[in-house]
Amino acid sequence: MCVEGDECGSAAAPAEEVASGPRSGEQVYNASCAACHGTGAAGAPKVGDAASWAPHIAKGEATMLK
Repeated sequence: MCVEGDECGSAAAPAEEVASGPRSGEQVYNASCAACHGTGAAGAPKVGDAASWAPHIAKGEATMLK
């Protein structure tokens, strides 16, 4: 951690990984969805738990995508 006013050295900030082409659904899920939908964090419906997804699915595809 570097505090304003302190000498922080010349360490570069970590580079963000950039995809070099299309990603698979699994890659997208693992990068963007798994943290919440894998654990149920913040009330997110968990993968494979049909009962937790039912109220969301009932609202229709347009609402799910939104």
